[in-house]
Amino acid sequence: MLFIVRLAAIIIFINILYMFNANAGCKRIISLAPSITETLFYMGLGNNVVGVTRYARWPKKVSTIPKIGGYYDVNFESLINLKPSVVVMTYRQNRLASQIKKLHIKTLIVHHNSIYNIINSINTIGRYCGNYKKSSIMSGKLKKEIYNIKQKYKNYPHRKILICFGSPGTSTIIVAGNKSIYGDIIKIIGAKNIYQGNLSWANMSLSSIIKLNPYAIFILGEKKRDTKSITNWKKLPIKASLHNRIYTLSKNIYITPSPRIIDVIKNIAFLLYKN
Repeated sequence: MLFIVRLAAIIIFINILYMFNANAGCKRIISLAPSITETLFYMGLGNNVVGVTRYARWPKKVSTIPKIGGYYDVNFESLINLKPSVVVMTYRQNRLASQIKKLHIKTLIVHHNSIYNIINSINTIGRYCGNYKKSSIMSGKLKKEIYNIKQKYKNYPHRKILICFGSPGTSTIIVAGNKSIYGDIIKIIGAKNIYQGNLSWANMSLSSIIKLNPYAIFILGEKKRDTKSITNWKKLPIKASLHNRIYTLSKNIYITPSPRIIDVIKNIAFLLYKN
């Protein structure tokens, strides 16, 4: 019996020690992507963030945080001077991770290439920072919200839509595939992607778009004042143009794969089903 009590005490001590060390490892965080920065603030770790990329926009507080470069052109001198406990980056920055590890600085890799992975990254960071219980509650709430959205729209008509970058006559039209985050969104809101290929992103010709005849078009990254782009879309003989269902998603939130993706899903669903 005494042995069991001692063993239990040792296990508790080890867990406490692990949590202490993990929390210490997150006291000074550098984020190498806007989506990671947003995730850290969402998790309540904003005060621990000591460095971000020049592309960070949200929340407003990031404007006061030191910048260490871009996604791939990191200023290593600035990074070292900030004395980070850990540098958090996406899987696309593996080469940078190798370089940073050579400086004896810890790194943490997360995946933000799908809605599932965005949510799972909360658990990954929470586990590393010694607060997995809190992070699992947060990720659970996001999963619940997505479930509720699916239930809300599951009996709605499966309208064909297009989510893309670019516009007719001015640039290449790059469409979101089913393996992209936007493909996830289309499925969640009960719609149908007009592009059914195997790529996450693909070029699509105007003739194909006209033939597939989308019910609505959502243009990423276009500024609302870019009337030329909208005018070009409205010239096409498709349902989206004829019924004025061409929407510009110009705010940064629409191209940053963070926990705020829930608001993106709700906004796109609202625009699609408001008529």
